[in-house]
Formats: sequence, structure tokens, C-alpha cells
Amino acid sequence: MLQPCLEWAHRLQALAQVGLGDARDEVQKQRYEEMRNISAMMCAQQKECFTPKMDVRGVIFHNRKILLLHNPLTKTWSLPGGVCDQSLSLADYIVQCISEEVNIVVQSRKLLALLHHDETYKAFIECNWRGETLPAQSQFFSVDELPSALAPGDTTREQLALMFSFLENPVKSAVFD
Repeated sequence: MLQPCLEWAHRLQALAQVGLGDARDEVQKQRYEEMRNISAMMCAQQKECFTPKMDVRGVIFHNRKILLLHNPLTKTWSLPGGVCDQSLSLADYIVQCISEEVNIVVQSRKLLALLHHDETYKAFIECNWRGETLPAQSQFFSVDELPSALAPGDTTREQLALMFSFLENPVKSAVFD
């Protein structure tokens, strides 16, 4: 069992990582980076390692199209999701995240991919959607209609191409690197 101070440092690290993923402006980003730095110093005193950051993205297909969300601040599009709070499972987190971001009810279906880049793991989870009305900031796109302005840290063309490959081959096994 970890010492209480180290447990708090790990929790602070997790909150900072979630906050960085949700930061809406530079001031918020700086605050969460400071939180992360403080927690890193606390853990370094104990010579402990951090749990890697887990970015979870929801993949919702409808009529051979994929759901993307528009961020009006950055004017970019991405799959719904963000940095997972370590107190939730990936399946529970993506359901909660989509509920909050898109205001629709989904059910997690299966893991499509688990990819690693830098210090972040990115999980792509296919979700079933009941078909309720979508808010204006979300839209379905076919593989040929993808917007040019994608949020590079959140969703890339290569990742979307990989997700569409699951639409073409529904029995394809999960991809990991």
C-alpha cells in the first residue's frame, strides 16, 4: 500500500491530466500544468513512477459515417472523449464523457484500438447510439467528407482511417501497438 501522501500525489496527477485535456484557455492549462509539476515533485521524492495518461475516444457509426464534435474555440473537429479519470473504467468514462459532451445516451460496445504515442495511451471504443437528436456542434462524416481542421492532439486522419476500417470489417480484431 502506498503512503497517504503518495496516494494524494497520484490523485493530484490524475486530476491535473484530466484538467489538461479539458482546459479551455491558456490560464487553465497553466494551472493544470503547475498541478502536474507539483505532483511530479512529490512523487519524485518517493522515487515512484506515474501511471501513463489514458486518452479515451468514442467511435459512433451511423449510416456508414462517424460522429465528430466541433470545438468552436479551436475551430477543429475530433472524436468525443478526453483524458480518463483513473477512478473510472474506460467503458464507464466514455459513456459519461459522451453524455456530457454530446448530450446523447450511448452504450460502450467494444475496444477497437489501443495506441501509444509519447507518454499517452489512446483507447478507441465503439459505442452504440440510440438515435436521439444531436446538438449543433456534432455531425456525422463519411470517410470522403472528413473536415480538414482536425484537432491534432485528439484525432488524426490516420486514426479515423483506422476506425473506418472497422466499419468495413466488423469482425476485425482490436489493434494495438
